[in-house]
Amino acid sequence: AIERTEDHGRRLLGVVYGANTLGAVLGAVITTFFSIEVLGIRRSIWVACLINVLVALWARNLAKAQRKSAPARHTSEAGQKPEQSTMAAPAETASIPAPTTLILGAAAVVGFAFFLMELVWYRMLAPLLGGSSYTFGLILVVALLGIGAGGLLYGVGAQHRRPSLLTFATTCSLEALFLIVPFALGDTLAVAALVLRDLGGMGFSGLVVSWSLVVAVVVLPTAIVAGYQFPLLVAILGSGRDRVGSEVGWTYAWNTAGAILGSLARGFGLIPLLSATGAWRLVTFLLVLLALITGWVGARAGGFRRLATPLVLGGVALILSTSTGPTAFWRHSPIGAGRLDLDFADRNQLTDAIHRKNRVVFWEAEGRESSIAMESIDGASFLISGKVDGHARGDASTQILSGLMGAALHPEPRQSLVIGLGTGSTAGWLARVPSMERVDVVELEPDITEVARYTASVNEQVLENPKVNLIIGDGREILLTSAQRYDIVFSEPSNPYRAGIASLFTRDFYAAVSGRLAENGIFIQWLQGYEVDGQIVRTALATLGVVFESVEIWHTNPSDLMLLASNRPIQHDPARLEALLRTDPYRFAMNRIWGVEGVEGFYAGFIANDGLTRAILDEEQHWINTDDRPIIEFGFARSLGRKGQFQIQHLIELARAKGHDRPNGLAPDSLNWERVEDLRSARATSVAHALQIPDAVGGQAARVRARSHFVEGDLSQACAAWSTQTDPPTAPIDVLWLAECLAEVGDQRAKLFIAQLRDDGRRIE
Repeated sequence: AIERTEDHGRRLLGVVYGANTLGAVLGAVITTFFSIEVLGIRRSIWVACLINVLVALWARNLAKAQRKSAPARHTSEAGQKPEQSTMAAPAETASIPAPTTLILGAAAVVGFAFFLMELVWYRMLAPLLGGSSYTFGLILVVALLGIGAGGLLYGVGAQHRRPSLLTFATTCSLEALFLIVPFALGDTLAVAALVLRDLGGMGFSGLVVSWSLVVAVVVLPTAIVAGYQFPLLVAILGSGRDRVGSEVGWTYAWNTAGAILGSLARGFGLIPLLSATGAWRLVTFLLVLLALITGWVGARAGGFRRLATPLVLGGVALILSTSTGPTAFWRHSPIGAGRLDLDFADRNQLTDAIHRKNRVVFWEAEGRESSIAMESIDGASFLISGKVDGHARGDASTQILSGLMGAALHPEPRQSLVIGLGTGSTAGWLARVPSMERVDVVELEPDITEVARYTASVNEQVLENPKVNLIIGDGREILLTSAQRYDIVFSEPSNPYRAGIASLFTRDFYAAVSGRLAENGIFIQWLQGYEVDGQIVRTALATLGVVFESVEIWHTNPSDLMLLASNRPIQHDPARLEALLRTDPYRFAMNRIWGVEGVEGFYAGFIANDGLTRAILDEEQHWINTDDRPIIEFGFARSLGRKGQFQIQHLIELARAKGHDRPNGLAPDSLNWERVEDLRSARATSVAHALQIPDAVGGQAARVRARSHFVEGDLSQACAAWSTQTDPPTAPIDVLWLAECLAEVGDQRAKLFIAQLRDDGRRIE
């Protein structure tokens, strides 16, 4: 409909191709930033269907108009065959025709290269941009924008000039050069991403601008050349209108086949085999090789002097590919998560930060889904796409005690399911529960098993325990396809802002969990209590509440929420718990990790009964997170790196104000709630957090002040504050820090506390 006989370079195809791709840009922008979150996936699909219907009606009207004008067109072209041109072809068209198989093969290779590289970009840019759906959407948007711009750029060229294989060879070398330049920039680009993120003071819109600039540097130049190449290849195959339909179809088919092969190669092990940086280099080499082959064939007809340009460009690209490229500072730093603060005015500090990251990372691997690494900072931790997802010591309060919390509340747990292996601590300690017969662990990423092997000293040798059954697969799939029922199901995935993770926080997922719970079964859902606004927390609670009859709110530390859900009310029996908590593994774990003991220490993690969840559900029933409308994912992503929003203390105060701060069914005098509050403050000290008790008075207020001074590092003031009250320390964590404070100021009483610690250690061992 558009191509003209006199258009020897088929430039109008570039315009059509560019316009089509720029339309795709608009679709990608709307989908990423509006329609999925606001309309949901199902409605977004229906909107796309409606648009297609409108296009069909429009095309039908155009077809009618063409039929009416057909006689006039035939009259104007009378006596001329369709393949004839009204003007002489340029001298270049008289050269030896390019082999069709070579052109179609080249179309497949560039499709393979670009699509493989797009997947490499997704992985490499995740640490710099955060790895949320916004990250993937922006990469797609910028890639499509470049392709569309490249098509339009080709379209503005001279119609009388038909391109050659040498032209294509030059584009391949130029694409290789543009591709490898960001690789050669290496950590400089990571530092630039960090600077741009800090400049994003305009809130979320500022973050989008900073992310877009980083993506543009890495993706846009390469994408422009790739967009230029497609109509170029079609033009090399032929000229004008002659066979244009079939040649466009064949070129498009081979190009798409190459893209499919690139996707399969990545999905079935190419990136894990070569690493993402190795695949980056591979694509560069592939493009340079293609430039050499097509350039050589083209030079035989067009002159070898014109081969100089692709050779020089390709040579520079190969030289740059030998550079160090991105190091651990780029690949394993939480730049996109906003958790890396550096003084850019101090070049030495910046250099030291880069070298320090490269020193502390002692293991890394390319997994099927993400880049994985382990580092050693105050203990071993593992990182997924740059962000720490578990610390053997720092996260022990959540990883170990969360599973044991559910096991303690269940009458007699026998079968457990843990979604996500991580450091292996949750599964390993659950397997130590005497009544536990089987612990199924589902892990999506096979290489995480290496993390569990490295942290065997804190996970009770989880991979060697015959009770533990490791399943490599998807947790949702296991729940939907297995007939097994579980007494405990524990889910602690990565942060919900990450693309795909929010599917483990949806009503649909919870319905699958509910169907797999045995009688009295308890589902434990981890939820971050940091870098999130209150609305998202309310949505998360309402989503659980719409599926489960009972949802209690607990916390394992001042930044991690634990939501305990069940198909029937959870039974609380302080007398039974008191006896149970004197036995291992509960006694050991609470003493060594939370730094407290007894039933009051256990309930120091209690925040609210299911009455608060039901009240929130009544208000938020229209804001439920589903597979169709994953509002939690986008809400968390917008809050990424923003501090000073929701705090768990706010939830504690709300539960107290609403009268939901005590477990249902407990007698008023069954627990010493003043001691529970006191031990809540003590537990916070174990993770270096000062937790205030607003209404504390007397000795309790003095103990809270003393703990706060200790957390702040003022040991002398901590000792002085404790001395203003007369009660001896009873929480193990208080004994520990008091021994340190007294030793620091030279007080002989430190020896008494050290002896007490030694005796406690012998007792629990």
